[in-house]
Amino acid sequence: MTKTDERTVSVRRVGTGARILIVDDEPNLRNMLETALRGWGHDPSTAADGADAVEVMQRENFDIVMADLRMPKTNGMELLQWIKQNHPATDVFVITAYASIESVVDALRLGAFDYLLKPFRSLDLVRATIDRVIEKRALSAGLRRAKGNLESSRASFCNIVDRNADGIVVLGRDGIVLFVNRAAQELFDRPADEFVGTRFPYPLESSSSTEIHLGQPDNRNCIYDMRLVDTKWQDEDAYLVTVRDITECKRMEEGLLKAQKIESVGVMAGGLAHDLDNLLTPVMSNLSLAKLKTDPGDELYGLLDETENAFIQARGLSKQLLTFSKGRTPVKQVASITDIVVDLTRFSLRGSNIHCDFAIPDDLWSVEVDSGQIGQVINNLVINANDSMPEGGVIRINATNTNVVERHRLAVKPGDYVRISIEDKGCGIAPEHLSKLFDPYFTTKTTDSRLGLASSFSIVTNHGGTITVESEIEAGSTFHVYLPAVREPAQNKSLHPEGISHGRGRILILDDDDSVKLIAGRIINALGYETEFTSEGQETIDLYRSALHAGLPFDAVIMDLTIPGGLGGHEAVKELIEIDPGVKAIVSSGYADDPIMTEFDTYGFCGVVAKPYRVQEVSQVLADVLNLQRV
Repeated sequence: MTKTDERTVSVRRVGTGARILIVDDEPNLRNMLETALRGWGHDPSTAADGADAVEVMQRENFDIVMADLRMPKTNGMELLQWIKQNHPATDVFVITAYASIESVVDALRLGAFDYLLKPFRSLDLVRATIDRVIEKRALSAGLRRAKGNLESSRASFCNIVDRNADGIVVLGRDGIVLFVNRAAQELFDRPADEFVGTRFPYPLESSSSTEIHLGQPDNRNCIYDMRLVDTKWQDEDAYLVTVRDITECKRMEEGLLKAQKIESVGVMAGGLAHDLDNLLTPVMSNLSLAKLKTDPGDELYGLLDETENAFIQARGLSKQLLTFSKGRTPVKQVASITDIVVDLTRFSLRGSNIHCDFAIPDDLWSVEVDSGQIGQVINNLVINANDSMPEGGVIRINATNTNVVERHRLAVKPGDYVRISIEDKGCGIAPEHLSKLFDPYFTTKTTDSRLGLASSFSIVTNHGGTITVESEIEAGSTFHVYLPAVREPAQNKSLHPEGISHGRGRILILDDDDSVKLIAGRIINALGYETEFTSEGQETIDLYRSALHAGLPFDAVIMDLTIPGGLGGHEAVKELIEIDPGVKAIVSSGYADDPIMTEFDTYGFCGVVAKPYRVQEVSQVLADVLNLQRV
């Protein structure tokens, strides 16, 4: 084996197929492609980035190079330029997951044969692309061999070109069609004997790329890229026209633009959620504090309680905005799906003319889910059902315990599942659309630009489940959501914890927001504790150390997770543990579904309290933490 670095370069010689170099910084992808290519009879080698590929190609010759556009050191675009200068006979096609459509087009203009998007929908796409490269190389070799015998060469040329998926047309300098391959005959819907000898219906602009639209027999309007270059035909100057279907490429471009818009909305949603939490914190905390100072039997107490419940719903809206803005991996906990389904359905249908009937058994199994993300799924499916019945109607939602076995042919592992079915009596879905229903940006609505069904399918798949659909035109649709079940109690916490626990001790509070510190101080002082405040992590560490050495240690520290421009709770708690292994730190944040908030003990914290603060929650967390025995 020839190598420059055993970690990044693999060069092997086996088989009799094409010599192919795979250049990608993802080890799993390189291994997968290498195994597949070897199985197809090719001779694959690998390199982790463009720089290693250059070093290998200075010693080795390759027929084909598969190169990722985004890599460390020398990227795919730079590697492509180097190959075209130093190995012009080597064909290159690019693979990419993040590059813009402009980058892909630039790569094609620099001489890349084709491109593929990661993750691959199927390895058959990779194999088909390689086969096309090999066919193209065979065409080039055939043309070189055909120089000695014009008629034989022309026959071989026509045979190979007819197998090409792109339309190929040869024109005389006067614009008269001299030759068309089978693909071009199908694209223009004209047989060769009617096409050859006629004037080509598009203007001739040498070395240019022109976008044309052609209707298809199935009434689809497809978009094609037409390119014209100078060539020779039977020793006469001519034009070679290639016509490639770029409908999917255009769709991807539109999808990228939509994704950018959605990303912008997501950023805005995250900012709105953060601002909303900052506004809710003093209001909710003051309401909670006012209730503490009011007799539960007083009419005012009931009014305060009703107002607080309204703000709790607003807090839920804030959490939904945060979930939308993140697009993160699921942060799971065992939960009852009943509360998620009922609450989100009622929220989604608020103000509509749709009624919802629920059929959910009391013995429904629990599920391990990210409640925010699964809430998005329910919201998307309910809105979809609502939109299908503009005149009003009834949505029926039922949930059942079910056992999936292999004969059910669902895209999930056999086992126990909770199935949530959402049924409407709307307009239904056409059979030809069912297979595309979960594709990104596919919609039958002229004004809809959401990623609802595609994102829902992605979320459920990331949870180990799946979504199926049954539908008939004018009869309605039923979506079935399958989520893996767990046989343990749900961890759902009540939104209304009861009881107030008073105590004594010194509490240090880290927060950069003065209004939050003011409210937190009022609540904690009302519970019987003394408080001191800091605005940044290093200040917290210094004050905690000084108090410990002075014999006046703090009994607990409440730490904001993120301090803009300074040390936050995540970083500061590590130093506090080094100073005092028994420190009782409580993490606090408005981002209640942050992994640190849901798995606080993993990061060195003893407890968690979410903003906006409520007296009951703060009192209970302090009571639990201060009674905790920790070394």
